[in-house]
Amino acid sequence: MVNKYAVIKSGVVDNVLVLDSALAATWEHGGDKLVQSDTAGTGDLYSRGKFTRPVVVEDYREQRKAEYPEVGDQFDMQYHDSVNGTTTWADAIAAVKTKYAKP
Repeated sequence: MVNKYAVIKSGVVDNVLVLDSALAATWEHGGDKLVQSDTAGTGDLYSRGKFTRPVVVEDYREQRKAEYPEVGDQFDMQYHDSVNGTTTWADAIAAVKTKYAKP
């Protein structure tokens, strides 16, 4: 039987150990703990006997950067907008800015 144990340092799972045998009890030393858990993952938070996944909030600037069309594609949109009298480029940029608005 395989047993998983979370190594907790300052309330955060630092590592997960997988052992072939069960330990008799949890271990605690100087704020560090070893607690049996089948669900804990590295980086999880541990408080009052429960594990929770941290909420990751991405910066809107990084989200926008990943979503914007490639620069070459933007230049192409701008060229065609000037020739055709359209607003393709402005619409594409506005959609990204709306989707990932500043907080």
